[in-house]
Amino acid sequence: MAGSFRRRLLTIAALTVLACGAAITAILFLSRTTMEERTAHARENVTREVERLRGVLASVPRADRPRRQRQSGEMQSGYIADSIDDGAAGGPFVIEALQQAASTGDMVVFEREANSSPVLVAAAPVVGGGEAFAYQPIVAGRETRGLRIVVVLLALLSFGLVVASLRTLTAVERDVSTLRASLAALAKDLGAPLARPALRELGEVASGIAALAQELDRAQKERERLTRELAEGERLAALGRVAAGIAHEVRNPLASMKLRADLARTGGEATPAVAKDLEDIASEIARLDRLVSDLLVVAGRRAGPRVEADLGELVARRVALLTLWATEHGVDLSSEGSVQARVDPDSIARAIDNLLRNAVEASPRGARVEVHVSKTAQGARVVVVDRGPGVAPDRAAELFEPFFTTKPDGTGLGLALARAVASAHQGTLTYGREGGCTQLTLTVSAEIS
Repeated sequence: MAGSFRRRLLTIAALTVLACGAAITAILFLSRTTMEERTAHARENVTREVERLRGVLASVPRADRPRRQRQSGEMQSGYIADSIDDGAAGGPFVIEALQQAASTGDMVVFEREANSSPVLVAAAPVVGGGEAFAYQPIVAGRETRGLRIVVVLLALLSFGLVVASLRTLTAVERDVSTLRASLAALAKDLGAPLARPALRELGEVASGIAALAQELDRAQKERERLTRELAEGERLAALGRVAAGIAHEVRNPLASMKLRADLARTGGEATPAVAKDLEDIASEIARLDRLVSDLLVVAGRRAGPRVEADLGELVARRVALLTLWATEHGVDLSSEGSVQARVDPDSIARAIDNLLRNAVEASPRGARVEVHVSKTAQGARVVVVDRGPGVAPDRAAELFEPFFTTKPDGTGLGLALARAVASAHQGTLTYGREGGCTQLTLTVSAEIS
């Protein structure tokens, strides 16, 4: 397209030059025609004047004929009797005319230059002796001078148009080159800056391209987000099918095993040592049942009624229940804040338990884990802060994936379950590091009273 534009602009410049050239030629022709008309008029004047003098002097005796020049406007005329006087005649071109008239015996008319201006001279012999002469300068009229001015202006205009065309062509090619480079950069990175051309029209095109690139970048990021969510949904759907199968195939045998263990432990026939073993078996069966429940929650099977609850009070109860266990790990627990929200207390409690356990296990001995409950514009927020080392930055994105864990005996379902609970409450669970502390922030988008 740039080549086509270049050809068009050069064609316009060439046509402009041709048009101005044709106009200048026409004006010069008119100027020359006007000058020829003035020359013909001057020839007629000097010829008529010489004929008039010859007619007047023919009836006057030679001795009585006047020897002075006569001037009428631009034309001068006179009579020479016997000899040619340069001063009296008026100049060398008059002397030349008188000599030719004397030698030929007839009228002569010719054009000469005097002071860089054309002059028409006429001379003829007079009956009875002597010669009459007349001369008149041919001065360009106002119309001729005006035409010359127009010629100059047209020439200047033609030159200016050619210069303007070339400057425009250079500016357009420079801006097109800039746009081409910017488009090449955008092809690799939609977030690359777009240089704005100097020409207003091309600048508007660049603005449109920049807006389009921003929209494409936003659409690409949205597509990537939806792709991630779709992949996550597919994984959770597969996990849900597995969890449903586990719940169906495992929970019934677990319930039967727990029932038999409880009956044997409480029947009075078991020795204290066997009763202790049966109690441990029942505890492990309960842990397996909780694992199946966690799988169901993570997989999306998380229905539960919502009631009005004080999140601060709920968190405080979970902290109180886990304080003894945290003390065994050398970690203190504390909580603060209060906010009312409509939530599923059971699922929120399980999420808080997992966050607290994760924080305590990540903390060094002698550290403190803090829980802050607060109100937000969209709902409520629970922030769990610990002084642990956190996770490697390159693995932070995996933190909430099911079965991801950095602990040798962990299941990798704790944080995944907490995130599933947050998602069920139209909220989020995020990880961050600030001031050497790890912050896990759970938000719920619930009706706040």
